Formats: sequence, C-alpha cells, structure tokens
Amino acid sequence: MPNLVKSEKEKCFSLKPSGMAEPRDNHEEHTTKMIPQDVAARVADAVEQYYHLSPLSPEQAQAHGALAMELRECLKPIPEPLAALEQEIDMDVQGWLVDLPFALARHGFIDEAITIGTRYAEMIEAENFLGDRAIILAEAGRREEALAQLTENFLRFPDDPWVVIKGGDVHDVLKQPEQAERLYRQGLELAGDDDYARAGAVERLVPILDEAGRWEESEALLAVENQREWNRLQGKGSVSDNMPGGAPRYPPPQDDTPIDLFAEEDDLSDYPEPYIRPLPKIGRNEPCPCGSGKKYKKCCAETESR
Repeated sequence: MPNLVKSEKEKCFSLKPSGMAEPRDNHEEHTTKMIPQDVAARVADAVEQYYHLSPLSPEQAQAHGALAMELRECLKPIPEPLAALEQEIDMDVQGWLVDLPFALARHGFIDEAITIGTRYAEMIEAENFLGDRAIILAEAGRREEALAQLTENFLRFPDDPWVVIKGGDVHDVLKQPEQAERLYRQGLELAGDDDYARAGAVERLVPILDEAGRWEESEALLAVENQREWNRLQGKGSVSDNMPGGAPRYPPPQDDTPIDLFAEEDDLSDYPEPYIRPLPKIGRNEPCPCGSGKKYKKCCAETESR
C-alpha cells in the first residue's frame, strides 16, 4: 500500500504561468500557488490506488480522507493549483475528491465525509459535493439535516438536473417514493438533450414504476428513451413527448413498405436494442462506459459536446 502519510522532509514545486509544475530544492511556506511535492506524489498514489483497488478498506479510506484535507489546505483560497496538479500527474484528482465522501461514509465515517464535501464545495463543484452531502446524511439516518441540505441545494441550483436527481435519491433513501418520482421526472425534464443525465433519471424512475405495478408507464418511458437514442444515432431530431400512444419502440420504415412483424431476426439487425442500462445508479462522476478509466464527464461527455 502506498504511503499516504506526510513525510518529515518534503520538497515543493511552484506553478509556472503555463500551469505546469517545477521542482524546487528549497522548502518554503505554502502559498496559494504552491503545493508540496510530497503531497502531489501521495495524491497521485492515492488516485491510482482508488481507481484500481476500490473499494477501499476502512484504514485506506481514512488515509485518503486525511490526504484530501491536507490537499485542501494547500489550495486555499483558489482552486487553480488543483487543475495544474491534474495536468502534471495526468490523473482525475477532482473525480477522486468527489467520490471520497461516499467511500468514507461506506465505512461509517460520516462526519469526515461531510467535512470533506463541505470544504471542497467552497471551491469546486459545489452542486456535486452538496448533492452528495444530502444523500450521505439521508443514508446515515440524519433525516432533518438531509432535507435541510436539499432545500439549500434547490435554492442554489434550481436548474441543475443532477441536483434534482440526487434530491430524488434522498427521498428514495427516506422511503418516500412519490417525492422521489416527482424529482426524478423533474430532473428528466431539466436534462433536455443531456443523454447521460436523462439515463440517470430514467434508470431511477423505472424501478419505482415497476415496484408500484405501473409496468405500462415503465415500458412507455423506456420506449421514449429508446427512440431518442435511435434518433441520436441517426442524426435526427428529438422525440416528441406528445406522440399519441407514446413514442414507438422502433423507428418507422423509411418508405411506404409495411413492417413485417414476422420478419426473420436478421432482417431486424438495423433496429436498436431496447433501452437497458446495465450499470446501477449512473452519476456524472461515474467511470466512462468506454473503458478509458476516466470519468464520463472528462471523456466521452466532452467528445459528445463537441
């Protein structure tokens, strides 16, 4: 296991104007533009460990948490050194930081998880850290604190689909399926053409509908998303939510030829598979499905946006 504990002797590197790191032989007091070289090395080890050896043990989670707080002290009061650090070590440090509160909470270190989320929310991705903070509080049985955080999040980020979706997660944890469904549907509406956010809302809605015996609604929802995916792949427009009977599961023929419902399987090879997401609880910081090892938002999401 890499040593994530601060060493007695450490060198510093300062950020060049280009954002790269430059070694320095003399040890100086931290400034807003300096991160100890030892801290940078231990962060690189921690991020690599996290993505290759997860889940962390309780001892590892605590060590990662302590390191994250040490890094946070180096970043006061501006986040620019974090971006430079990511560029220097070529690792998704920010994704590690966002995931870390859940890793700590999983082992019962709730206060530590909340502290890390709160401190980093002051600097980066507040909507992400605070959305997760509400879920962690709910899972820890701290209902009133979770709902209070939820109210704050909705006031600060009313148009963020993931904030709303995570609000649904809070109510789902609190065994309030009606409120959860309402927020998931609201998140789906806010997602617009953001396919990843839509997938996150849909995969949460489907189990709620199925558990309530509302299978026709569940199928209709999946059919709409299936049609949207088909249209996206074909470069067509979005599906109209006002189509009579809901959107069709498969695209209509391009000419006047009637669909042969008894066609051989090979004849249907150009049709899309039903919309089924194999991975649970899609989130904006989940690993990219392409297998690159990067977070989705820093991999295929950027490619798709371009």
